[in-house]
Amino acid sequence: MRRIVLLAAAALTAGGLAITTVSAGSAAFAAGPGRTRVPDVRIRTHQIHVGGHPGQAAVDPRTGTAWVGTGAEIVRIRESTGRVKTITGVQNNATGVAIDPAARKVLVADDQDTGSSVFILSEKTDQITSKIGVGFFPSNPAIDPVTGKAYVPIAFRATVTEFRI
Repeated sequence: MRRIVLLAAAALTAGGLAITTVSAGSAAFAAGPGRTRVPDVRIRTHQIHVGGHPGQAAVDPRTGTAWVGTGAEIVRIRESTGRVKTITGVQNNATGVAIDPAARKVLVADDQDTGSSVFILSEKTDQITSKIGVGFFPSNPAIDPVTGKAYVPIAFRATVTEFRI
């Protein structure tokens, strides 16, 4: 029985977001103990210009949107069309993005805002709905969609800020 392996990866570059899809037969990956065979693959990439300095990205599979922090802004990319919409209002440096698909909310950590904050955006309206002070230099937020709790690492305090969204 032949199995097909599909791998997908997204890489942020200075020029935009590169989406890579790799397909290969599983036999190419299972070459036996102590031996590695590199599979012959075809890679397709597509650059989407988002401007700024792209950082962390997050994808909501329910809405088919990717969200990318680009410094002073966050952008929404529609997966079906590749269209980019810029959402302004993030203060200075979007350092991390997380999505709660159930609540349709996007968290954006900003490490240079006065007091350093997490901005919450509505996926329905593309508007910032609230700003939460979490401590200096927040990064890479995470959300538990079951409990609605958000976790934001605070780098220089060796702590994690927790709150419900």
